Amino acid sequence: MCGNEQVVVSGATVLVCGDELEVQGVLLNLLHNAREASALAQPIRVEVGCDDLAFVRVIDRGAGMDADFIEHRLFRPFETTKKKGFGIGLYQCQQVIKAHGGRIDVQRKRGPSGKIIDR
Repeated sequence: MCGNEQVVVSGATVLVCGDELEVQGVLLNLLHNAREASALAQPIRVEVGCDDLAFVRVIDRGAGMDADFIEHRLFRPFETTKKKGFGIGLYQCQQVIKAHGGRIDVQRKRGPSGKIIDR
């Protein structure tokens, strides 16, 4: 990330066992997507914690994706809402997270707020 983006991280430190580079790649992709979706000067929130499992929530204030796209196309390869996207980033994130025994979900709220959660 570059420029004047603000990322606000909150929560507890959690230990995750897995391939460090792959997990780092997932987090960077989620932050990059959040930055692209957010208006300038809108902070991106990252919440880290543990309930039954460790979790990371990346929360942005972008326009969001429509429910049909989320339900039917979001994690499929080569599906994108971006003009200059290839549609492989979230697909790859999902594959890495699954390989580590986790899952990735999207929660969409009405209005400009959404979050992607991986466990």
